[in-house]
Amino acid sequence: MSSGICYGVTAEGMELRNFYFFFDAATQSHEILDKMTESAFLQQDALNIPDLLWPEMKGAQTIVVSNKRHCDGLYFSRISVQQLQVFLSKLSFPPAISAYLAENRDRLAHHLYDVGWDYTVATEGQIVPVKGSFYGTF
Repeated sequence: MSSGICYGVTAEGMELRNFYFFFDAATQSHEILDKMTESAFLQQDALNIPDLLWPEMKGAQTIVVSNKRHCDGLYFSRISVQQLQVFLSKLSFPPAISAYLAENRDRLAHHLYDVGWDYTVATEGQIVPVKGSFYGTF
């Protein structure tokens, strides 16, 4: 595992924003779960792992667990265009983006993608997406 720290710099000064922990998805599944469940935001007794570590993301090269001030985040690195399509659907991205991917799937299939999403947990225990992002790698 490796890690990183994100600081924000504003006119008022610097502030700590996030901690990032990078894991090899193929060999460090226990470490990923351990880091995820160390969160103050998760109610471990109500945690349903597939609500966070989506089975459709299997095969990602790297999984990043991020601890932030108001939520946590998960990132899946080097996924396929099909997995990107699943990600966009799960986070309710605009239909035009999904349509573009569907129409150009063959042209985009040789690329890999990195995606990430931040989430909170509602009082009833369900996972609530806060935001998501994606970009292509070559």
